Amino acid sequence: PRRDEPDALPAPFGIKAGLVKALTGNKKYDAAKKLLHELSADEELMSWDESRLEIYEDYAEVFAGEGNMAEAYAWMKRSYMLHDSTYEHRFKNDINMLEVKFARAESQKKIAELNGKNQKAILAAKNNRLISWLLGSVCLFLLVVTILALLYYRNSKKLSTQKDLNYKQQLKEIEQQHQLTITTAMLKGEE
Repeated sequence: PRRDEPDALPAPFGIKAGLVKALTGNKKYDAAKKLLHELSADEELMSWDESRLEIYEDYAEVFAGEGNMAEAYAWMKRSYMLHDSTYEHRFKNDINMLEVKFARAESQKKIAELNGKNQKAILAAKNNRLISWLLGSVCLFLLVVTILALLYYRNSKKLSTQKDLNYKQQLKEIEQQHQLTITTAMLKGEE
């Protein structure tokens, strides 16, 4: 398992790693090597990339101090390979995290865009309904006005016809009275 969170290293490792550095600095290479063998035998500790890297570097320093350059080179090479592998793993993790963040941001953007479109569609539908009701109301108003105008026209026509009939009737009555007066005058004139 790859464990590369350096802040989570076990506390005893830090103490023992410091002791290895002190022994190496005092040129007590055999004691440092013994402590390094003890540390590298700990499976939990070796499952941490950072602790493994430090142990490899300490081995290289101890062997270089003893003058065994071939062994020091081999441990330094392991250290560089592990460092590169850890770096590559972190780099890939960082890229993956950035890709996830980007994908999340893109999906949030699409969601916001779709929500905006949805809100616009809802607003357009409400506006269309309002316009439909308004047009319906205007049509109903015009229908009522037309019916009232038609009724007024009919009543006016009936009234006008009635007035014409009354006028004609009055003319007829006046004419009849006039003829009656003439006839009466003629009868009086004959008497």
